[in-house]
Amino acid sequence: MDEISPTAHYPLITDPQDAVIFAKTVIKGRWTEAEPYIQTNVYYLMDYITEVIKERCIEFEDIILQNPFESYWYAIVILKTRWYEAENIILTDVEATFRYARDIIGERWKAGEEFLKKQANNYSDPVWLYLYTVQVVRERWEEVEPILKKVNRYESYINQNVSDKFQALWLLFLYKKEKQKEGRGFYVKVSDDTVGNTYTL
Repeated sequence: MDEISPTAHYPLITDPQDAVIFAKTVIKGRWTEAEPYIQTNVYYLMDYITEVIKERCIEFEDIILQNPFESYWYAIVILKTRWYEAENIILTDVEATFRYARDIIGERWKAGEEFLKKQANNYSDPVWLYLYTVQVVRERWEEVEPILKKVNRYESYINQNVSDKFQALWLLFLYKKEKQKEGRGFYVKVSDDTVGNTYTL
């Protein structure tokens, strides 16, 4: 006699969100009969994998690989290491690229940098490039400074990435002088959280 699944007697739910909720709250485990429906939505599929299965699911990876952010999330929550097969798709989304570099690689990522720099010019505020500079690079990165100047991220970047606070003060002074040419007054402040001092011009 064929083995009968212990979850086979439950009424089948075909809506992926409701099926995941049912698996988590009623079955409290994997619900194989509902998986063909759950996998139709990658967001609920990832919820199912991370909250119910809690381990690598090779059979679903082709679906996850279609979404850059969910690929990053699968790498950090399930694999807990670099997922080389996913990196090309991750490099199609600025947020996923930044988070993958910071949370998985843990250091500067050349391919990610090239993508973030390229995409930064397409945004009025390239926040993910800025966050990459202050949370991953964590030192002065002169190549991207013209971009950060254009979008008013430069001051915060200098304060966080230039360790010599007097050098930071000078750089911001020059930056404010540039702004003054645009008809703006200027005031320069550099905070040094390590000693609790604030330097001003």
